[in-house]
Amino acid sequence: MTTSRSFMLICTVGIFSFISYNMVRMPALSLFAESLGASPERIGLIVSVSTLTGVLLKLPSGALSDIYGRRLLLKIGVVAFGLPPFLYPFITDLDALTALRFLHGLATAIFAPSALATVAELYRERRGAALGTYTACTQSGSLLGPFLGGYLIHAAGFSAAFITSGIFGCIGMLLFYSLHLDVAVPQRKDQGMTVVLSEMWKGFAAVAKNRKVLITSVTDAAKMIANGA
Repeated sequence: MTTSRSFMLICTVGIFSFISYNMVRMPALSLFAESLGASPERIGLIVSVSTLTGVLLKLPSGALSDIYGRRLLLKIGVVAFGLPPFLYPFITDLDALTALRFLHGLATAIFAPSALATVAELYRERRGAALGTYTACTQSGSLLGPFLGGYLIHAAGFSAAFITSGIFGCIGMLLFYSLHLDVAVPQRKDQGMTVVLSEMWKGFAAVAKNRKVLITSVTDAAKMIANGA
Protein backbone atom coordinates (compact mmCIF):
# COMPACT_ATOMS: atom_id res chain seq x y z
CA MET A 1 0.00 0.00 0.00
CA THR A 2 1.32 3.44 -0.91
CA THR A 3 1.93 6.16 1.65
CA SER A 4 -1.13 8.14 0.54
CA ARG A 5 -3.40 5.09 0.73
CA SER A 6 -2.03 4.18 4.15
CA PHE A 7 -2.75 7.72 5.29
CA MET A 8 -6.29 7.60 3.88
CA LEU A 9 -6.82 4.30 5.68
CA ILE A 10 -5.70 5.59 9.07
CA CYS A 11 -7.84 8.73 8.64
CA THR A 12 -10.93 6.74 7.61
CA VAL A 13 -10.49 4.29 10.48
CA GLY A 14 -10.07 7.27 12.80
CA ILE A 15 -13.35 8.82 11.63
CA PHE A 16 -15.38 5.64 12.17
CA SER A 17 -13.67 4.87 15.47
CA PHE A 18 -14.26 8.30 16.96
CA ILE A 19 -17.87 8.43 15.74
CA SER A 20 -18.35 5.16 17.59
CA TYR A 21 -16.56 6.25 20.76
CA ASN A 22 -18.29 9.61 21.06
CA MET A 23 -21.74 8.22 20.33
CA VAL A 24 -21.39 6.52 23.71
CA ARG A 25 -19.43 9.18 25.55
CA MET A 26 -21.63 12.20 24.79
CA PRO A 27 -24.53 12.53 25.56
CA ALA A 28 -25.60 8.89 25.84
CA LEU A 29 -23.38 7.99 28.78
CA SER A 30 -24.62 10.71 31.14
CA LEU A 31 -28.26 10.06 30.27
CA PHE A 32 -27.83 6.30 30.57
CA ALA A 33 -26.12 6.61 33.96
CA GLU A 34 -28.92 8.91 35.13
CA SER A 35 -31.49 6.34 34.02
CA LEU A 36 -29.74 3.81 36.28
CA GLY A 37 -30.07 6.17 39.24
CA ALA A 38 -26.64 7.82 39.26
CA SER A 39 -26.14 11.00 41.28
CA PRO A 40 -24.48 14.01 39.58
CA GLU A 41 -21.11 13.22 41.17
CA ARG A 42 -21.37 9.55 40.15
CA ILE A 43 -22.18 10.62 36.59
CA GLY A 44 -19.01 12.74 36.61
CA LEU A 45 -17.00 9.73 37.79
CA ILE A 46 -18.45 7.43 35.14
CA VAL A 47 -17.82 9.92 32.35
CA SER A 48 -14.24 10.59 33.45
CA VAL A 49 -13.14 7.03 34.28
CA SER A 50 -12.32 6.23 30.65
CA THR A 51 -9.97 9.21 30.66
CA LEU A 52 -8.25 7.63 33.66
CA THR A 53 -7.47 4.64 31.45
CA GLY A 54 -5.78 7.01 29.03
CA VAL A 55 -3.78 8.71 31.78
CA LEU A 56 -2.50 5.35 33.01
CA LEU A 57 -1.93 3.58 29.71
CA LYS A 58 -1.17 6.05 26.90
CA LEU A 59 2.46 6.41 27.91
CA PRO A 60 3.18 2.66 28.17
CA SER A 61 1.15 1.88 25.05
CA GLY A 62 3.12 4.45 23.08
CA ALA A 63 6.36 3.00 24.39
CA LEU A 64 5.25 -0.52 23.48
CA SER A 65 4.50 0.65 19.94
CA ASP A 66 8.13 1.80 19.69
CA ILE A 67 9.22 -1.70 20.69
CA TYR A 68 6.70 -3.98 18.96
CA GLY A 69 5.56 -1.74 16.11
CA ARG A 70 2.58 0.54 15.50
CA ARG A 71 0.52 -2.06 13.65
CA LEU A 72 0.20 -4.42 16.62
CA LEU A 73 -1.04 -1.70 18.96
CA LEU A 74 -3.41 -0.34 16.31
CA LYS A 75 -4.87 -3.83 15.84
CA ILE A 76 -5.65 -4.00 19.55
CA GLY A 77 -6.96 -0.44 19.60
CA VAL A 78 -9.54 -0.89 16.83
CA VAL A 79 -10.92 -3.97 18.62
CA ALA A 80 -11.31 -1.87 21.77
CA PHE A 81 -13.33 0.63 19.73
CA GLY A 82 -15.53 -1.93 18.00
CA LEU A 83 -16.59 -4.49 20.61
CA PRO A 84 -17.35 -2.79 23.97
CA PRO A 85 -20.38 -0.77 22.72
CA PHE A 86 -22.31 -4.02 22.27
CA LEU A 87 -22.03 -4.67 26.03
CA TYR A 88 -23.77 -1.47 27.16
CA PRO A 89 -27.35 -2.73 26.54
CA PHE A 90 -26.71 -5.50 29.09
CA ILE A 91 -25.60 -3.11 31.86
CA THR A 92 -28.08 -2.82 34.74
CA ASP A 93 -26.04 -1.29 37.59
CA LEU A 94 -23.61 1.58 38.04
CA ASP A 95 -20.62 -0.49 39.15
CA ALA A 96 -20.74 -2.55 35.97
CA LEU A 97 -21.10 0.63 33.92
CA THR A 98 -18.04 2.15 35.61
CA ALA A 99 -16.00 -1.00 34.91
CA LEU A 100 -17.10 -1.08 31.27
CA ARG A 101 -16.16 2.57 30.82
CA PHE A 102 -12.69 1.82 32.17
CA LEU A 103 -12.41 -1.04 29.67
CA HIS A 104 -13.76 1.07 26.79
CA GLY A 105 -11.12 3.69 27.58
CA LEU A 106 -8.53 1.22 26.28
CA ALA A 107 -9.64 2.24 22.78
CA THR A 108 -8.19 5.74 22.82
CA ALA A 109 -5.40 4.80 25.24
CA ILE A 110 -4.00 2.21 22.83
CA PHE A 111 -5.04 3.54 19.42
CA ALA A 112 -4.35 7.27 19.70
CA PRO A 113 -0.58 7.29 20.43
CA SER A 114 0.18 4.70 17.74
CA ALA A 115 -2.04 6.40 15.16
CA LEU A 116 -0.36 9.78 15.67
CA ALA A 117 3.09 8.17 15.53
CA THR A 118 2.12 6.33 12.33
CA VAL A 119 1.02 9.56 10.64
CA ALA A 120 4.26 11.26 11.69
CA GLU A 121 6.29 8.39 10.23
CA LEU A 122 4.36 8.34 6.96
CA TYR A 123 5.02 12.04 6.33
CA ARG A 124 8.31 12.97 7.93
CA GLU A 125 8.78 16.14 5.84
CA ARG A 126 5.14 17.28 5.92
CA ARG A 127 4.42 16.07 9.41
CA GLY A 128 2.50 19.14 10.59
CA ALA A 129 0.06 19.14 7.68
CA ALA A 130 -0.45 15.37 7.95
CA LEU A 131 -1.08 15.48 11.69
CA GLY A 132 -3.46 18.40 11.21
CA THR A 133 -5.42 16.50 8.57
CA TYR A 134 -5.60 13.34 10.67
CA THR A 135 -6.70 15.29 13.74
CA ALA A 136 -9.38 17.07 11.70
CA CYS A 137 -10.69 13.67 10.60
CA THR A 138 -10.90 12.31 14.14
CA GLN A 139 -12.47 15.54 15.36
CA SER A 140 -15.12 15.27 12.64
CA GLY A 141 -15.91 11.84 14.06
CA SER A 142 -16.07 13.34 17.54
CA LEU A 143 -18.47 15.98 16.17
CA LEU A 144 -20.80 13.53 14.44
CA GLY A 145 -20.85 10.95 17.24
CA PRO A 146 -22.76 12.96 19.88
CA PHE A 147 -25.26 14.23 17.31
CA LEU A 148 -26.03 10.72 16.05
CA GLY A 149 -26.11 9.32 19.57
CA GLY A 150 -28.51 11.97 20.83
CA TYR A 151 -30.80 11.53 17.84
CA LEU A 152 -30.91 7.74 18.22
CA ILE A 153 -31.63 7.94 21.94
CA HIS A 154 -34.55 10.26 21.24
CA ALA A 155 -35.85 8.21 18.30
CA ALA A 156 -35.21 4.62 19.38
CA GLY A 157 -33.68 4.42 22.87
CA PHE A 158 -30.32 3.65 24.43
CA SER A 159 -29.87 0.17 22.98
CA ALA A 160 -30.20 1.45 19.42
CA ALA A 161 -27.56 4.10 20.08
CA PHE A 162 -25.14 1.61 21.63
CA ILE A 163 -25.57 -0.99 18.90
CA THR A 164 -25.14 1.63 16.18
CA SER A 165 -21.99 2.80 17.95
CA GLY A 166 -20.68 -0.76 17.85
CA ILE A 167 -21.47 -1.02 14.14
CA PHE A 168 -19.46 2.12 13.38
CA GLY A 169 -16.58 0.77 15.48
CA CYS A 170 -16.68 -2.59 13.71
CA ILE A 171 -16.63 -0.89 10.30
CA GLY A 172 -13.40 0.84 11.34
CA MET A 173 -12.04 -2.43 12.68
CA LEU A 174 -12.87 -4.37 9.50
CA LEU A 175 -11.36 -1.65 7.31
CA PHE A 176 -8.14 -1.79 9.28
CA TYR A 177 -7.89 -5.59 9.22
CA SER A 178 -8.83 -5.91 5.54
CA LEU A 179 -6.17 -3.50 4.25
CA HIS A 180 -2.42 -3.58 4.78
CA LEU A 181 -1.11 -0.53 6.59
CA ASP A 182 2.34 0.38 5.30
CA VAL A 183 4.31 1.01 8.48
CA ALA A 184 7.69 -0.35 9.47
CA VAL A 185 7.79 -3.25 11.91
CA PRO A 186 10.80 -3.27 14.27
CA GLN A 187 13.20 -6.17 13.74
CA ARG A 188 13.37 -7.80 17.16
CA LYS A 189 14.66 -10.96 18.65
CA ASP A 190 12.64 -12.70 21.36
CA GLN A 191 13.51 -10.97 24.59
CA GLY A 192 12.39 -11.36 28.17
CA MET A 193 10.12 -8.98 30.03
CA THR A 194 13.07 -7.47 31.86
CA VAL A 195 14.61 -6.28 28.59
CA VAL A 196 11.27 -4.92 27.35
CA LEU A 197 10.70 -3.00 30.60
CA SER A 198 14.24 -1.65 30.38
CA GLU A 199 13.61 -0.37 26.84
CA MET A 200 10.33 1.21 27.96
CA TRP A 201 12.07 2.96 30.85
CA LYS A 202 14.75 4.34 28.53
CA GLY A 203 11.99 5.78 26.34
CA PHE A 204 10.24 7.35 29.34
CA ALA A 205 13.49 8.88 30.56
CA ALA A 206 14.31 10.36 27.15
CA VAL A 207 10.87 12.00 26.92
CA ALA A 208 11.00 13.28 30.51
CA LYS A 209 14.25 15.14 29.77
CA ASN A 210 12.75 16.98 26.80
CA ARG A 211 11.55 20.34 28.10
CA LYS A 212 9.56 21.14 24.96
CA VAL A 213 7.59 17.91 25.30
CA LEU A 214 6.91 18.57 28.99
CA ILE A 215 5.71 22.13 28.39
CA THR A 216 3.44 20.99 25.56
CA SER A 217 2.07 18.15 27.72
CA VAL A 218 1.29 20.43 30.68
CA THR A 219 -0.39 22.96 28.39
CA ASP A 220 -2.50 20.25 26.79
CA ALA A 221 -3.44 18.92 30.24
CA ALA A 222 -4.64 22.38 31.27
CA LYS A 223 -6.71 22.59 28.09
CA MET A 224 -8.30 19.21 28.75
CA ILE A 225 -9.18 20.21 32.33
CA ALA A 226 -10.83 23.38 31.02
CA ASN A 227 -12.78 21.34 28.46
CA GLY A 228 -13.96 18.93 31.12
CA ALA A 229 -12.33 15.88 29.52
